[in-house]
Amino acid sequence: MKRRNSPTRQLALLLGIAAATAALGGAPIASASSASPLADYLSQGFAVAEKTVEHRTLPGAPPYDDLQRVLHVSTYRLVRDERQVVCQITYDSQRETLVTECE
Repeated sequence: MKRRNSPTRQLALLLGIAAATAALGGAPIASASSASPLADYLSQGFAVAEKTVEHRTLPGAPPYDDLQRVLHVSTYRLVRDERQVVCQITYDSQRETLVTECE
């Protein structure tokens, strides 16, 4: 029987992979703070109520005009008690950046 990962577990895995990649000299990670604000909210007891994933295809940026640029955008709606926060993680395939924003 195949076990499905919960959105919280998938998010923790994504953040762990991103941190390990950056530590090994891979893709740079840009964020509003040095630690992931999304991980901060989860550690404060927020739960993932909804997750959406979108892939946006854009033309390449110079000097890679002929290559396709893909943005992988994951949006999380977090809730705790009556409070709600929306966080978005965006990975840019051509610039190799991972940006986390919460509001």
